[in-house]
Amino acid sequence: MFVFLGGGIKNYLWHGIKQTATFFPITHFGSYILNRRRVVDLVLGSIEQQKVTRKGVARSVYLCGCRGMGKTCTLELIGEEFLGKGYEVFFYESVSHISDANFQEFKEYMKDKSRSVVILVDEIDFKPGSANLSLLLKLPCSNLIVIGAAVPSSVKSGTTGNFGKSIHMSDLVLKKGDSDFEALVETLVKSKHPAESSQICTNIAYFILE
Repeated sequence: MFVFLGGGIKNYLWHGIKQTATFFPITHFGSYILNRRRVVDLVLGSIEQQKVTRKGVARSVYLCGCRGMGKTCTLELIGEEFLGKGYEVFFYESVSHISDANFQEFKEYMKDKSRSVVILVDEIDFKPGSANLSLLLKLPCSNLIVIGAAVPSSVKSGTTGNFGKSIHMSDLVLKKGDSDFEALVETLVKSKHPAESSQICTNIAYFILE
């Protein structure tokens, strides 16, 4: 659930995925079939590795993928992981919401080293706010994690170059013969939403026949 009241950073605190979220949060179906769990695990693994490779600065990951690949839902799943670990999670639907005042507030907020903070930023391809995102990524705060997502062709390299790691979701799209199909079928079998399952089965059929 998002809390957007405008103004200070507390208005962007995130409290978890809404109950009305997708029936299939782990696997993304549509133009692409993608195991989101795999993406989440890669992000978490990179953040853990950066404890060594990026000591003393914010740890960060940039998720890039074309439209319709499920970047926003993947960000939410990542947020759920960190909420479960006791982190404060902030969610920005667009980088344009990170104002100069927001950046300065985060700068002060992170001086409390007892805080463990994750900032999720969707649509980082919007120009307004990108400078403040770059500044966040450079903060000397090992207790800060920043994860951004966008369509790769629309983001300036000056912004993405400040991230500790880039993950291309297109590299993780399921291909014919992948073992992940077993997990996919299990998801369908356990589904309590037959109408959606039927549509997904159709999508899978088209995918296999291509």
